[in-house]
Amino acid sequence: MVAEGERRYSIGAHPGVVRPLTFVNQGEFGSYKAALSVPGADISQTHANRHTFGFGLNAEQEITKNVGVFSRAGWNDGHNEAWMFTDINHSGSLGISVKGEAWRRPDDTVGIAGVISGISKVNQDFLAAGGAGILDGDGSLNYAAEGVLEAYYDFQISKHIRAALDYQFVANPAFNSARGPVSVLGTRMHWDF
Repeated sequence: MVAEGERRYSIGAHPGVVRPLTFVNQGEFGSYKAALSVPGADISQTHANRHTFGFGLNAEQEITKNVGVFSRAGWNDGHNEAWMFTDINHSGSLGISVKGEAWRRPDDTVGIAGVISGISKVNQDFLAAGGAGILDGDGSLNYAAEGVLEAYYDFQISKHIRAALDYQFVANPAFNSARGPVSVLGTRMHWDF
């Protein structure tokens, strides 16, 4: 179950929006705590009908006609295994985007953002015991919050085609200070008709 609200507003002539979200998931989840009692921390041996819950908050604010800031925060209870997207239990991000009008490319956007993410104590213990999640776990853990700095340039190629170039610098990937840092290059293409 998911509930999301949206509140639009203006500060002067500059629009903004805040979106709170909360959720409760029910399913056959493994328990991090129960998995600590299983050889190899095999979470698949602990599946049972469980609930997990959390919340998120998204905010966007135009600063000037061509500059905006955005932020997102999220938290979940961190007791049970993740079943989609990521193993993160708490996260916060902040970024800025600039439209390309200053360099005569008004449909282009350049942006930069930072994200700090972490996991619950019982999730840390689970990974340190050799457990594995959706994206995390390699038999050991020297826990540290994961930090990501991302920069992108989104540009219009033609009326119906857009592309983006993206760079991400990841510190402590998978919440492990013994790993990384990692640099990730990416591209994206969007075609509409």
